[in-house]
Amino acid sequence: MTSFDVFPCSEKIPSFEEVLRLGTRYVNGFLKTYDIPQSISLDVGLCFEGNLETRTAVNVDGPCWWLEDQDACFYIRGFPGGTLVQAKVMNPNRDDVGTGTLKYEIAGKKAEGFLDSARQSHRIRRFWTLNRNGGQPATINLAYGMIAAALATLTSGFIYSGDGAWDYRQMPAWPDDFRRWYFRPELADDPNLRKWSLRCIESMREGFKSMP
Repeated sequence: MTSFDVFPCSEKIPSFEEVLRLGTRYVNGFLKTYDIPQSISLDVGLCFEGNLETRTAVNVDGPCWWLEDQDACFYIRGFPGGTLVQAKVMNPNRDDVGTGTLKYEIAGKKAEGFLDSARQSHRIRRFWTLNRNGGQPATINLAYGMIAAALATLTSGFIYSGDGAWDYRQMPAWPDDFRRWYFRPELADDPNLRKWSLRCIESMREGFKSMP
């Protein structure tokens, strides 16, 4: 499993509908750049203990936030699987996962331009973690990053991953920069990510062709 963390730099919590609309636009825009004419629609539900089968409906007009014992499942209509998203609150009294990332991992030369934003996000003390399990359809792999970009855009925030979700050397990233190179094999410096994203794009082409 790999993950993207989205750290907001604005107090605003967008609605589920805003995230769905923008994430769908980002996915479909990507598909067009690779001459894939089909389009998708994102949807969301809440589930417990990461079990996609327990998915229940949400009020999409409400804030994109939920209880910590739940996960939001963003999925694509007509496709199996989905992206599990956790809404997390940082503990002000200890270096938990979010605080540790902001204080220790976003540091050094690659963090230039992010330090003020990291401090702002730490003051807000909440963030989202998007998880991708192996064996998902290629379109889910694409959407998982684009949902992260949508959340970051809507909260004036940034994206971080240190577990191989994408090239660690390009993290943290502003959402516009992230969308410019995420999942694009011709822009991937890591040969494994280049091969993986190329396979995924070819899989999407073939998969969409076989759909009714």
